[in-house]
Amino acid sequence: MQRQSSSAVRTANIALALVFVIGTAVVGYRAIGIPPVVIVGGSGLAAIIAWSRTYLKRPVDPETILPIFLLTVAALEIHMTEEYLTKFAPAMSRRSLTFPGANEVFCWYSHL
Repeated sequence: MQRQSSSAVRTANIALALVFVIGTAVVGYRAIGIPPVVIVGGSGLAAIIAWSRTYLKRPVDPETILPIFLLTVAALEIHMTEEYLTKFAPAMSRRSLTFPGANEVFCWYSHL
């Protein structure tokens, strides 16, 4: 079951994704500093480019992609738990993440 979308819908989807990535990078910069701009902004931009060149042009059936997506989400949760338990945030940047609760803020921000 291939679903086709119009050029206007694709453009709107890309614009919405760009607004989200830029918005989260700006909020992260104001709250934490430059690391979120690099991490969220850089990876978000790469993801938007990959998404627009592949899935957005030729969507895959949901029953095909859902198991892979769920495994990816589970792996991300395991990874975020590992970062939280090992106090990765303070170790990553002692200068910009020295406020109380920095580990929790980093962990929750990383879920964006």
